[in-house]
Amino acid sequence: ALSAQGARPGRGSGRGGGGSDKSLRGSSSTSKIESGGEGIGPGGAGELASLRQQWGYVEMLLRRPVATQSDLTALSEGVRRGQHFTATLKRDAARLGMRRGALSRAVLPFDEQTSTLDQANVAARRNALAPEAKALLEKGAMTSEQLSALTASATALRGFMRVKISDDADLDQAESALDDLDRFLSDLNDAARRNGVGTFGLLQQVAS
Repeated sequence: ALSAQGARPGRGSGRGGGGSDKSLRGSSSTSKIESGGEGIGPGGAGELASLRQQWGYVEMLLRRPVATQSDLTALSEGVRRGQHFTATLKRDAARLGMRRGALSRAVLPFDEQTSTLDQANVAARRNALAPEAKALLEKGAMTSEQLSALTASATALRGFMRVKISDDADLDQAESALDDLDRFLSDLNDAARRNGVGTFGLLQQVAS
């Protein structure tokens, strides 16, 4: 299940701008510098409200604030990598005749007793392979490179999003959350292009 609580926003509906991370709240002059423009004007109030509603949900999914353009770029890359991981996990699980959750548990570098918060902490990772992972390698069902790639992607996903990926239901919700993040970033980019502003500058306005 998702660790963050809150209703997923519908597209096209608005809300107030409260509850956003303070690190993104800048002066209008800062937004102009970052965006290369004035942002969305009064005529785009509906569009801005829709983005703010999406951001309110998206922000709860993230473990770290998006405080810089580099953070926003890293978020976009993380979403793409997460979507590739869930697609690869689904394909490999079908090939191996396993449930996705079972394969995910096999590749995750965490003990069963590791807390949700510690799962995002590099220091909490186990060095030894899980018995299920060892069995996959011994049978030749997966190569060490394939296993390592899945482990790295699973760890990266847990590191930037407040999601669990230990069973099929968790993975369904993780996929849905990744889709929501991808949709928000796409809508943010589209709005920035329409209004002739930079994407991060617009995000600052959305979060203010």
